[in-house]
Amino acid sequence: MGWDTLIPMIILVSASGALFPGPLFIATVLQGLRQGAKAGLMIATGHIIVEFLLVLIIAAGVTMILIYSQLSVIITIIGSLALIVFGSMQVVSVLRKKNSDVVSKDAGLMQNSLFIGLLFSSLNPAFITWWFTIGLKLVLDAFVLASWLGILIMFFSHIWMDYA
Repeated sequence: MGWDTLIPMIILVSASGALFPGPLFIATVLQGLRQGAKAGLMIATGHIIVEFLLVLIIAAGVTMILIYSQLSVIITIIGSLALIVFGSMQVVSVLRKKNSDVVSKDAGLMQNSLFIGLLFSSLNPAFITWWFTIGLKLVLDAFVLASWLGILIMFFSHIWMDYA
C-alpha cells in the first residue's frame, strides 16, 4: 500500500471517530456558545495532545505486531468489526433521536477549554477503543510504509478533522 491509497483511507476512516457524537462534542458546542471559536480550538488542541500520546503508545507496540504477522490479520478483522459496530451505533442513535450526552447548565462544566479537551478525550472509552481497534490498523499501515515518519504523516492526515 502506498501513500496514494493510505492517506485517503486515513481521512475516510478518521471520519468515523472524529464525527462520533459524544461528550466532547457536547462540551465543545457549550463552550463555543460561551466563549466563541477560540474555545473549540483549545478543546481540539487538548484532544490532539491526548490523541498524539495514544498514537505514540500504539506505535511503540507496532514492532511486536510486525514480528508476529498473524497478529496483523487479527487486528484488521477486529478493527473492521469495530468500525461496523460504531457505525451501527451511530445509525441507531440517530434513528432513535436519543441523546444521552446532554449536559445541563448546572453541570459545573469547567471553563478551561484546553483542560476540557484533555479530560473528555482521555476519559472517553469510545475514543480509546477506536484507537486500539480501528486506529491501530492506520498506525500499523503507516509504520510499515515509512516507520516513525509514517506515523507522523498518518497523524497529521488524521488531526485536521478535529479542527474542522
